[in-house]
Amino acid sequence: MVCCVTGNPYPDPHHIVLECDSGMALKQPDHFQMALSHELHVQIHQVGWKEFESIHGVTQKQMVAETLLAAHSMGRLNISDLAEAGHIPDWLLNEITNFCGEGHNV
Repeated sequence: MVCCVTGNPYPDPHHIVLECDSGMALKQPDHFQMALSHELHVQIHQVGWKEFESIHGVTQKQMVAETLLAAHSMGRLNISDLAEAGHIPDWLLNEITNFCGEGHNV
């Protein structure tokens, strides 16, 4: 696994922060993580996710899809099983489709 922004190995996983999250300690499920270098993980907490996306030109949702696909390709999880169990929301399925291109099945 590598950082979604830098490509450096040994990322420090970060759970996505969604706009609907307004309370304290609202942590998303583990499959809603993005692979970030430790430095970028610290940065996203320091500047906030909207500023982070602006600085790096990539959205959290795109990075979650990329990380999920990497974990799937390594055999660490099965996206189809997660989707069948209702654990993959439409926004994430859309990001996966955008990342892979039309007609790609996972």
